[in-house]
Amino acid sequence: MPWNDYSYTENQHAWRPGIYRCMILAAEQTKSNASGNPMLKITLRPSGTSSKVYAYIVGNDYFDENFSRFLDAFPQLKEQNFTKDNCFSFRGAVGCVKLVLDDNGFFKAAKYPWIPPGSVPDLPAFKWYYRNDEPVDPPEFLSAALEELPPSDEGTLPF
Repeated sequence: MPWNDYSYTENQHAWRPGIYRCMILAAEQTKSNASGNPMLKITLRPSGTSSKVYAYIVGNDYFDENFSRFLDAFPQLKEQNFTKDNCFSFRGAVGCVKLVLDDNGFFKAAKYPWIPPGSVPDLPAFKWYYRNDEPVDPPEFLSAALEELPPSDEGTLPF
């Protein structure tokens, strides 16, 4: 390792602002720091990168419109009647998101990030890149809305 012979090199990633296919890695209900309103925090993985991008949908006067746009951008969720209350099951859904670069040249979600996939038919399929702390294979999307577990006979529980 050339510890003593360090020389500065420019960032070489070729990220450009635009519309990307993204996979939802996580979604959780939390609160906005600014207003204290309830909020969905959505962690996204842009296609062809191992970066994480965060997008937020705040529970304010525009929630219905913003959440509807989000569902339009991720049609798998819309088709399965997913709601904010089962947001933990969004993991693995793929949709289209508009990304911009922050001051350091890294991806961040645009002000209005949700793009319906039909409006950008030329995008390539989602390509998964994993980080060292992640599994090699991408997370699988739940193909159906969560259903209630069937009633069980307490006598048959294995523990």
